[in-house]
Amino acid sequence: MVGFESLGTFSRTFTEVIGRPPTRYRAEVAPVHVPACFIKAWTRHGGFG
Repeated sequence: MVGFESLGTFSRTFTEVIGRPPTRYRAEVAPVHVPACFIKAWTRHGGFG
């Protein structure tokens, strides 16, 4: 959904641009654990509302 066909390419590019890998960035920016099922439902086309 962000224009990369490869997760590895996205991760490498993200790390180069942001300075840390996506998992570390996510942990620092949003330290609250949100269940994956909620994230998938929320980001699915149409979302919750």
